[in-house]
Amino acid sequence: MPSPRKQTMPLAGQIIIVFVLLAGLLPMVGSKFIDSQIIKEQVMILRWFGPAKGMEIDERASSWFNGWAVNSGLMRHAIEGSAKSKLSSLFKMAHGAGSPKPAAVSNCSSKAGCASAPSIAIAGAPAAAVPGQQTQQPLGAAADGSPIVHHLYLWWITAIFALAYFALLRLSTLIAWLPVLLPIMIALLVQAHAQRKLKWYSFGGISARQYRMGIRMSGWMLAIAMALFFAPGALPPVAVELCLLLSTSGFALMLANGHKPA
Repeated sequence: MPSPRKQTMPLAGQIIIVFVLLAGLLPMVGSKFIDSQIIKEQVMILRWFGPAKGMEIDERASSWFNGWAVNSGLMRHAIEGSAKSKLSSLFKMAHGAGSPKPAAVSNCSSKAGCASAPSIAIAGAPAAAVPGQQTQQPLGAAADGSPIVHHLYLWWITAIFALAYFALLRLSTLIAWLPVLLPIMIALLVQAHAQRKLKWYSFGGISARQYRMGIRMSGWMLAIAMALFFAPGALPPVAVELCLLLSTSGFALMLANGHKPA
């Protein structure tokens, strides 16, 4: 009797499990750490794009965040829904009139000897909200004396909104890169399509191994690019874009080795 074939989980299922784990674990680093990483990434954006374009990228992300989370009241309701604590500092920047002015932050390390340059303020991004620090109470109690569950919820939900701002900032950076990325991605796909046509009408050369490798490369690089949108650490402003290019390269490899239709 033949042995039963081992069934492996499809790629989509693996990616879904990874994203569920990331959604639950990433916010545990806390919004204070995430906010500090946002500032670092904003400084890197200024270095790559210059002050004018860097400000444009940040203001676009800030307007998205203000419209989605702040002006709609979603962030306030999510935080006050657990415990009506003294977290008004979370909304100082978000509810200020107009766009906040850039704060002066050094954009280079002291060893490099660079002069200070204006850094973009975290416009609309939630301030670091660690209830124990905001209210000067120990970690085991929330601001209003509620159980530790409320404290952990506040820690988690404020980090969620900080990660959401991070994702919007990276989406805004991706939009700035699109004029460069789109021609390269289109050229890769056109080349792959032409290569497949040549293989169909010549002596073959289609590789099933390269076809499978292209599928895996395309799927995983796309998943990594999506995960990097919510990475809590500061990333160079080309990390997501490089993953998208690699994903396009994998798709092109799969396209070039596609089987000829019957």
